[in-house]
Parts: sequence; structure tokens; C-alpha cells
Amino acid sequence: MARLRTLARLLQHELTRYAPVYAARHAEHAALADYPTIPSLVARLTDPKKNKSRKAQHERSRMLCAIVAAYQPARDRLWSAILVAAYRPRVAGKRFYGADPEEREAIFFAALGG
Repeated sequence: MARLRTLARLLQHELTRYAPVYAARHAEHAALADYPTIPSLVARLTDPKKNKSRKAQHERSRMLCAIVAAYQPARDRLWSAILVAAYRPRVAGKRFYGADPEEREAIFFAALGG
């Protein structure tokens, strides 16, 4: 469990570190323009109440596509950290196999951050 707390702390450090970069670049992506801060974006992406309707799910998908498209060309750590933050709540309850239980989530997110 200590490793998971460490992962959460590292993720929060990355998000804080890249907050000014995101604030300067989010408007470059139409799907992200309404979310001027990383916390507002992550809250929107991870809140199950905000993602119940088909329309909200479609909007979330467009936002994730914009993040992935921004990440792919340069493997920018800003977008990687946001992807990890977006998927962390969904993955937290999943069962991963093949590693020490405390390391499974960390391995998954390390692969995501490539």
C-alpha cells in the first residue's frame, strides 16, 4: 500500500509541476478549452456523475482523444501524467496479475507513461 501512496504522490507532483504548461497549452485543443486547469480537467474526466449521459461520455471520449493526440508525437510528460490521472480511478479496482500486488498498478501506469 505504501507504493500506491508513493505513486499517488509522484503523480500529484507531476501534475503540479506541469500545471503552468497545461494552462498555457490547453486552449490549443478545442476539446480541452473549457478546462483551464489540470484539476478541473481531471475532475471532469474522473467524476462518474458527470459521465452518465451518452452526451457526457462522448465529450469525455473527445477529451481523451485530444490528450492522446497531444501525447503521441513527442511523448510529452504533461499529457502522460494527465492520462494516468484520468485512468487511475478506473484501474484502482481492477485485478492485475503477474507481479507483487503492491506493484501491479505502478507497473501499469509506468507502461502508460512510457
